[in-house]
Amino acid sequence: MSTPPPAQHDGKPLRLLALGEFVFLELSYYTADCSELDGGGVRGLVTLLILRRLMYLINQANPPKPCDVFDLIAGTSTGGLIAIMLGRLEMGIEDAITAYRDLSKTVFTPRVPIGRRTLNLFGGSTFDHKLLETAIQIIVSKASIGQDTGPEASSLLQENPKCKIFICAAMKNARIQRLRNYRSCQEEHIKCEIWEAARATSAAPTFFDSIEFSNGATFRDGALGQNNPIFELVNEVSQEFPNREIATIVSLGTGVSSSIDLGKGLISVAKACSKIATDTEGKAEEFLKTYSNANTCEWLLTNKGYESWLDKDQISDHHGFLWLKGKPGAGKSTMMKFAFDQIKYLRSGDVHICFFFNARGSLLERSTLGMYRSLLFQLFKKVHELKEVLDNFGMLELPHGDKSSWTIPQLQKVLQHAIGELGKCRLWVFVDALDECDEDEIWAMVNFFESLGESTVRSDTDMRVFFASRYYPQITIQKKVEIRLDDQEEHSRDIERYIQKELKTGNDTASREIREEVKNRASGVFLWAVLVIQILNKAAARGFSLKARLQEIPDDLSEIFEGILTRDFENMKIMRLCVQWTLFAKTPLKREELYFAILSGLDRAEAESLMPERISTEVMDAFILSCSKGLTQIVGGTVQFIHETVRDFLLHGNGMQHIQESPIQSFQGSSHEALKQCCLNQISSTIDILMERHPPVDLEDIDTLREIYGSMIEWGQKRYRDLHNEQPTFYLSYRFTEYALSHVLSHANFAEAGGVSQASFLQSFRVLTWTYLRRVILYEGKSDLLDLNLLYILATRDLGSLVEAILRVDPDFDIEGESHCSPLRTALRKGHYDALTGLLASNHSEFSAMRRPNSSEIGHLSRAYRYFQHKDESTTPLLQFFFRWGEETDVLTLLRSGKFSLNGNISQEVGCSPLSMAAERGYNKVVKFLLARQEVDPNLQDCLRFTPVSKAAREGRVETARLFVRDMRVDVNLKCLCGRSPLSYAAEKGHQDVVELLLVRQDVEVNSRDDKGRTPLFYAAAYGCQGIVTLLMEAPNADIISKDNNCHTALAYAVRNGHEGIVRQLLDSEEVEINCYDVESEQTALYFAMKYQYTSIENLLREYPGIDVAIGDQASVYADFEGNEHGLKQLWRAAANGNASVVEKLLATDGVDLNAKDTKHGRTPLWCAAEQGHSAVVKLLLAKEGVDLESKDDETGQAPLCVAARVGHKAVVQLLLANGGIDLDSEDHCERTPLVWAHVNGHSSIVEMLEDSLTARQ
Repeated sequence: MSTPPPAQHDGKPLRLLALGEFVFLELSYYTADCSELDGGGVRGLVTLLILRRLMYLINQANPPKPCDVFDLIAGTSTGGLIAIMLGRLEMGIEDAITAYRDLSKTVFTPRVPIGRRTLNLFGGSTFDHKLLETAIQIIVSKASIGQDTGPEASSLLQENPKCKIFICAAMKNARIQRLRNYRSCQEEHIKCEIWEAARATSAAPTFFDSIEFSNGATFRDGALGQNNPIFELVNEVSQEFPNREIATIVSLGTGVSSSIDLGKGLISVAKACSKIATDTEGKAEEFLKTYSNANTCEWLLTNKGYESWLDKDQISDHHGFLWLKGKPGAGKSTMMKFAFDQIKYLRSGDVHICFFFNARGSLLERSTLGMYRSLLFQLFKKVHELKEVLDNFGMLELPHGDKSSWTIPQLQKVLQHAIGELGKCRLWVFVDALDECDEDEIWAMVNFFESLGESTVRSDTDMRVFFASRYYPQITIQKKVEIRLDDQEEHSRDIERYIQKELKTGNDTASREIREEVKNRASGVFLWAVLVIQILNKAAARGFSLKARLQEIPDDLSEIFEGILTRDFENMKIMRLCVQWTLFAKTPLKREELYFAILSGLDRAEAESLMPERISTEVMDAFILSCSKGLTQIVGGTVQFIHETVRDFLLHGNGMQHIQESPIQSFQGSSHEALKQCCLNQISSTIDILMERHPPVDLEDIDTLREIYGSMIEWGQKRYRDLHNEQPTFYLSYRFTEYALSHVLSHANFAEAGGVSQASFLQSFRVLTWTYLRRVILYEGKSDLLDLNLLYILATRDLGSLVEAILRVDPDFDIEGESHCSPLRTALRKGHYDALTGLLASNHSEFSAMRRPNSSEIGHLSRAYRYFQHKDESTTPLLQFFFRWGEETDVLTLLRSGKFSLNGNISQEVGCSPLSMAAERGYNKVVKFLLARQEVDPNLQDCLRFTPVSKAAREGRVETARLFVRDMRVDVNLKCLCGRSPLSYAAEKGHQDVVELLLVRQDVEVNSRDDKGRTPLFYAAAYGCQGIVTLLMEAPNADIISKDNNCHTALAYAVRNGHEGIVRQLLDSEEVEINCYDVESEQTALYFAMKYQYTSIENLLREYPGIDVAIGDQASVYADFEGNEHGLKQLWRAAANGNASVVEKLLATDGVDLNAKDTKHGRTPLWCAAEQGHSAVVKLLLAKEGVDLESKDDETGQAPLCVAARVGHKAVVQLLLANGGIDLDSEDHCERTPLVWAHVNGHSSIVEMLEDSLTARQ
């Protein structure tokens, strides 16, 4: 063979060379050349040895230099070093081998000894980058002998290179940068020396340190992004030489350099090894797949609509949206994949993200929630700088729990912000099969993207979106480019070319007519043409008339599927099992899994009759193809339907009625029942084999059983590989054994949901045996088997239908259980909606009329638990937990379930009933629900003998009190431990609306006396509630002159606390005993007025007819006023009683200590006013300079803000928060902050105020 002329660059077809990273293997036939090299040295030398052979084959007498053969060389990592030597330095192969051998000996000598190389995992590089730099400079120096030695000699750039090269290097953000020895017509040239380019492409993490160029760019190993640069090479040609054809591509070195964790145990090793595939095979397959069938969809690239979509000048017309629509089976996904590959590889510098909805996949695969999460994950992974977007969101805008707590609005918001931060970077979004998602979700998603498109146009962000879907449901947007696949003549020609190629018939007139009819009847549906050609080819092989057979074939895809399924009724059971497994398997099955899954559904004799002497891949593939009658295919070892329309036909097109065994039962329910039985058969068979082939072993002896199982797998593996006649069935079926152990309960759950009762299965299911087998075969960790129960297992796996089935049989089952194995806590913690629904669905006959909890209620319940669980003890009863941390809807959801006592105490710590706590919190829906239950005692008293209505009255819950007052079963006079009635508490707290409600009841005791002899009027008068005083005085039989145990009347209390208006009111009634006094101390109303210097009140009393001014020693009274201590006592009393006028008067005097504490509790005036909710007094005190906002009492350790938040005084909290210096995180003796107390006591408006303040300060 003669030496080819030097490569020309005058438009002739290009000859390309891609040099990648070779896998680190020990090649026996290169031992002599490689034995002294380590790591990358081996990889590069293998590439050179292969190239030496290629050059030898071109011209054995005088092998050419690669630079004389190839027009363009691309290199990555070790391939990059070689590309520099062969292309930039124009070295011959032998010189390059010598140079590389010397470089390898020098460079690939690890800093760390081989035996200690694992230490390198903790930081640092294995090889010295300075040695690499020196070695490259020596090679450049030697190669330049006799040539120009100017600055250009060491530069990577050449003016007119004989052979063009570029080197791939990964930048810090993982984007691939091409370092060229020629100037690009598309990109700015990156100036660098030859040795710098070599360092950049070799800077693999843990091997060489990264390198920073003079322009500030930091580079890492090119193999991080492109182990083999073949796609980069093709993209470079399309970018730099768009009019040049490609004559030859040689690709060398595409293996992986990363290690693979094989795990422990023989089975783990087998699993890992089965997944190992070198990038060589994968990259080659991907490249061929991308370019071999380019003609099939190539018309799209010249379609006017597609070109308009690509044209940025027209983006205002379509806002970057292209929507491909077509009939089922038309080939939309193929077109989408083609477009995605074209954009990805021809515009590699852009960002590409995609999502394909999958109706048969998991929730995240078929929902917009999964789509948003996937798109965001891809976006953040490809553009590392976008992670800073999350820093711009406050804590309240992002979920506080785990990943499952993300909501669609939150994801949309993050996606919108992330896209807005892309700047000049172009984004391509591909979303296929919109029709395989819920219609309402797609409407919302499309509306979001439409709005997103409008905002990107305004901000000049370049975003293109490619949607693909069927025509129905009819979802659309205003501004878009729409391509209707069925209307495209080019698509029809694609089908025509396929028919011409695949239909095995002649070229006569009749054959041409048949082809034309197939094309016309396909009506743009590619799948129809594919199926019909298969049918016609079979007919032709049997010598049948194609024209007659074609006339029998219907135009509708569903009818074709029906014909395939019903063409014969042989082996219907096997076919049914095959279809059921393909439809309803929890995960797509591998061929081995499906093969043994089908056999496990047959009786032993039938299964053995179907198994050949030797089971091979070909045997299993043929068996599956026969069982499915050609409606399944095996892709990458996984079985799937030939198209999604097959699944649609079976599930939604009444396809299953043709193969269903019993038309009475639900097909899905009966199918999962069959699959469950297959799993049980496989598990039983595994147990038999384990016990038969070896001496009896106790199931608890996990290590021995693992050893037995591993040895059996090893034995089967050896037989399988050595092609021995002995059939290794156990080895081949172990994958399905794993599947059966993993999913038997799931199939039982779906069967129950489908109407096939699992009651007998649940009663006979051997939980311990199943658990031990999972530990043996699946290597699960040890469980606390003593506490293990089936309900807990089902809740852990979110199997709600089985949970409900168990509770239907035993409605009194303790769903809360122990904290470490509680079914309900586990379901709450994991956010298992189905399990929670099953656990909280009522199965009690008396609750039968109640509805099941809906998704919103379950979701809120779970989110609240996950967010607050760390704030409470793990043993806190759940009802108490949700009363403390949750909301009313959470408590109602629990109580409606019938799983919690309605009359018993919530817990030992909280000694009251749910009704009592709900009344205190003002949970009206809960109260209404409980009062409607006949078994609930509405007068049940708590540990302090408070009734529910007393708590509602005390807390001022008007609507709650109304519910109690209307229920005539409620005793509105029942007293608490200290003898006080609901009316007494409402009067004291100033809840006038509640007082009015209670007075409506004719049986209310308006003069009810407590243990101190005080009536409600006493408390209203003492605390300045003038409106309530009026109501009580006007009530029938009101006793205005009633005396307490100290012989004081309501008048005395009004005077003592300085409430002048009430004093006037009582005096005007003319029913007071003005001279009533305490026998021991002789303290009258006049005494109190004089003592506390209430001058105006004193004058009122002196003017009242019959006043006896002689009672009490006036001189001793005034003696009490001397000194500042008296002023302090007045200030405390006035602040606590809300007497703003007195407080204002006292604050105007000199010498009053604002922050003095009482001797009993250590409380300041501000603390007292905050506790009682006297906002006017608080405002006066805050206006004084020097008031201590953080002073804590001795008893609780609470500051004023904390006590106000605990009691629920919103106005006081608002005043305190207005002072910017207040401590929001101050903790009391119980280590609780104001926010925690507000949460615990259900003061939601205060919670919101405190959270807003915390956010504002962050």
